[in-house]
Amino acid sequence: VVVAAGVGGVYAYRASSRNSKKHLASLKERGYVIHVAHEKNTGPVTRIWAPFKKAVPLYVHVSNRDLVQVLAGRLGIKDIKTGNGEFDRAFVVRSNRPEQVKALLSPTMQTRLLKFGDIAFLTGSNESLICVDIPHETADERKLRQYWMIVTQGELSEEQAQPLLEFGRELAGCVEDLCRKQPASSVKELSSAPFEGR
Repeated sequence: VVVAAGVGGVYAYRASSRNSKKHLASLKERGYVIHVAHEKNTGPVTRIWAPFKKAVPLYVHVSNRDLVQVLAGRLGIKDIKTGNGEFDRAFVVRSNRPEQVKALLSPTMQTRLLKFGDIAFLTGSNESLICVDIPHETADERKLRQYWMIVTQGELSEEQAQPLLEFGRELAGCVEDLCRKQPASSVKELSSAPFEGR
């Protein structure tokens, strides 16, 4: 696995062809992927990802604040404040729809994220987030924001990853509900920017 880190933060990776086959089998059988990557500088990272029912216009990036995130903020990638000082000190929040992402991050959701601690939730495209060779997916489809991902440090077993999987599904369901209330105004709004998820 080749791991990519970019300006927006963390957590984009390119799967090897062997891992792509395993990911596709897991998607077909279970509807999600749990993948542990052993990264050179940070150690093991567990990523849990799955597709939305259809592409969504809402870009969400919620992750623990770290040096890369702070530097990205200085480069002009705006950090959205929720008004909860404890949460805003602990997490970076970015989105193309600030009001919707604030609705997603209700006080209850913020408390749960703080309890999980080392966690990120992202929405993005195959191209910007997961980089898996999915058969029959066109170049345009690879750009559509049709996946969500949860990321945490450490090597989690399937059993240990289940609470994060369920939390990710819940967040993804909330994203879909918000997007039903305010659908995309154009196909362009469904396309994921190159930095999303990185």
